[in-house]
Amino acid sequence: MDEIASVFLKPGFIMAMGLILVSMGCTPFVIEASPLPTALPGVLIDNGEMQTPSSRASRIANGDGPTSTPAPWATRVPPTSVPNPAHPVSHDLKGKSDCLYCHRGPTYYRMPADHAKRTNQSCLGCHSPSSSPPKPALHPLAGHEGCLICHLTGKNGAHAVPGDHSGRLNDTCATCHLIH
Repeated sequence: MDEIASVFLKPGFIMAMGLILVSMGCTPFVIEASPLPTALPGVLIDNGEMQTPSSRASRIANGDGPTSTPAPWATRVPPTSVPNPAHPVSHDLKGKSDCLYCHRGPTYYRMPADHAKRTNQSCLGCHSPSSSPPKPALHPLAGHEGCLICHLTGKNGAHAVPGDHSGRLNDTCATCHLIH
């Protein structure tokens, strides 16, 4: 049973299943009652306190905590980046500079709860003013987690990262670019 659980509970498998479900047209659900704890994949929650590798190493060096016992899967925090492409802006932006005027209120397409603290300046970072969605990844993501290795310079014939993507890191690519 442990071998099966170790396959199905790995963050890569969970991400792949999410990509498959989204590509089949399934809409990801959002639980608005209470957000999940956010941390990097593999970061542990120990007695309600988030533990990073460096803080764990520090505690172990001081004799406070386990030295080699891995935490059970149930205590691992899920990845924060769930593949979910941003909806493109499908209306004309001329004369419209306040996205929140319409999208924060009860009318039109309402913002998700996790966008509550975002400002107008951040909207176009993900929501492009076009009628087409972002281009899909034409290869499996397994073994290609370092997107920028090839896509930063166009290595091996890969499409180079466009100029409007500057400052983005590997862990954000799958947020918009799903597997084709």
